Amino acid sequence: MIFSALIKHFREKVDDVRQPYLWSDNMVKDMINAAYWEASERTNYFRERAKVTLVADQAIYTKASFKTLDDITLGNREIYDYNEFMIDKGQMCPITRNLRVKYDSSKGKPSYYDLDYVDEIGFYSVPNKEYEVQFDVLYYPEKMEGDNDNCLLPYTSQLPMLYWAMKLAFEKYDSDTEDIKRAQYNEGEFVKEFGMRTSLGARVKQRRHRIWGVDVPIK
Repeated sequence: MIFSALIKHFREKVDDVRQPYLWSDNMVKDMINAAYWEASERTNYFRERAKVTLVADQAIYTKASFKTLDDITLGNREIYDYNEFMIDKGQMCPITRNLRVKYDSSKGKPSYYDLDYVDEIGFYSVPNKEYEVQFDVLYYPEKMEGDNDNCLLPYTSQLPMLYWAMKLAFEKYDSDTEDIKRAQYNEGEFVKEFGMRTSLGARVKQRRHRIWGVDVPIK
């Protein structure tokens, strides 16, 4: 479905089809794009497996090589996020953990990764030879801007994603548009289609099953 069709459907659903609009065109476009990214994050439609080769004696790599990180494995063994692993164990506070990771010069088969670096990721122990790591890549779709830009979600998910846009619309603080009950209803309908967003606490508790990195849109 093209962007203009999604905008038209949104305005019909919120009964905002006559000018002057309650929500401007730019506001509607921003809310639909926010819904587009939210739906993309909660589904696996834009997720795929990828590989990167670690070389001997090099611990630090550019984060751009990895895009979004999730479920990093080396062979048949999972590599854990050092922050989630150690704090969950109650063995280190973040400051101590940072010092430990950044000054760890031991070499061997990497067991942990560290995302504290702004544009880089570190693997520890420092690789003592070449290793191939596998990880998930989460691609956020490009922002829709032109009327004829296509939504890349499966067709059956394109209209349900508008529930999130409507939730955002009714949350806006304005005497003419704010409606918390309608916002909550639309959020509930969105969750029925796309599921709950995983909280940081839940991700830490589930770290042995799923290790999350940093999700960022890519162009």
